[in-house]
Amino acid sequence: WSYSVSVGANTYTANLYGKGEGINVECKMYISKSGHGSFTDFLWFEGNSHIAGIEGDWTIYKSPTENIPFVSIDWFNNVDGTSGITYTNIVPGGPENGGYISHEITKETPYDVSYDIFNKGQNNLVEINWNRETKAGQIKDPKTFSDQEFHCWDENGVDIECP
Repeated sequence: WSYSVSVGANTYTANLYGKGEGINVECKMYISKSGHGSFTDFLWFEGNSHIAGIEGDWTIYKSPTENIPFVSIDWFNNVDGTSGITYTNIVPGGPENGGYISHEITKETPYDVSYDIFNKGQNNLVEINWNRETKAGQIKDPKTFSDQEFHCWDENGVDIECP
């Protein structure tokens, strides 16, 4: 698959290559630019997906001038309705390497949705959980609240004591 688009005097071309390997599909996308600041065949991302769309992983590369791994993406999508995705900073030797944002939909009660945000530079994990139906939830953010406790809100978004 190939697609080109012109932006001003520049033309960008994306070439996506895919290859089936049993139950997995391997993909790579290369980007080229003609005109000012041209580059050819920058590997923008590569990854694998289960052919049934139930899981996959991707690596995004930073830029044509700094061609290093930048973000990894791992995801799953189960037939029972649970799903999740995690974006992780993988810049080699970078101060934020290992930091991540993770989102998950579960069958847990009372909270069936979560976000975890780990700021590696501050060594701070923010955990957010809520109920999709009622919108009630909780957050734990040691840096903001100066404690290790969850802080809760009700279905109206009003702060409450945690149950």
